[in-house]
Amino acid sequence: MNIMILFRSREKSNSICSATKHELLQNNMNKYIGLDFVNLDKRNFSKYMLTSENKPDKIYIWHDEEITMEWIKTNYPEIIIQTYSEAEREKREGWHGYDYKYKLAEQIISEVKATTGIVEYYEANVLWGEIKKKKTTEFDYHRLPSNGHYFLTKEEGINFLKTEMRINIEKSKHCIENEKAKIEKYEKILKIWS
Repeated sequence: MNIMILFRSREKSNSICSATKHELLQNNMNKYIGLDFVNLDKRNFSKYMLTSENKPDKIYIWHDEEITMEWIKTNYPEIIIQTYSEAEREKREGWHGYDYKYKLAEQIISEVKATTGIVEYYEANVLWGEIKKKKTTEFDYHRLPSNGHYFLTKEEGINFLKTEMRINIEKSKHCIENEKAKIEKYEKILKIWS
C-alpha cells in the first residue's frame, strides 16, 4: 500500500503533515507502507505523478485543494482521495502551554492495522515457567516490547524456557556454593572470637 500526503509550505497543512510524518516514522510505518510527502509549492505535482514509479493507492489532501483533487480524479480515477483539515486535531496541555495532536497519523495507522493479518504467537514467562497463546495483528506483533519473549511456535517457547531454567539452576547452584563459603567463613570468625 502506497500513501501520499500533499501539503503547502505556509499553511496549517504543513504543520499537520510534519507532525504526521514524525509520528508515522516514529512508529516505523515505512516498513508496512510506502510513504510519500509532497509539497505542492515546491513541486509540479502533475509532472511528479507522471514520472513517479510507485503510484499511490491513497492520497491525503488538504480540504480546499479542489483543483488538485479534480486533476487526480480525472487522470487517476483508481486512486482514493481522502481530505484532511485542521479540525482533525486534539488540543491538550503540553510542556510549552497548549500542544496539538493531529489525528491524521492515527487514522493512517488504524487503516494499516486493518489491512494486516492476524498473528498467533506464544509469550514465554520465565519467572512462572509458563507459555501463553495470544493473537494480535501483524502490525502490533512487530511493535511488541523488546524485553519480552515472543515466539511463533510453542516448541520454540518451550525450548527457550528449558534453556532459561537450566541457566537459572546453574546460577542458583553457584549462589548456594558462595553462600556456603560465606557461612563457613563467618563460623570461623565466630570461633576465633569465642
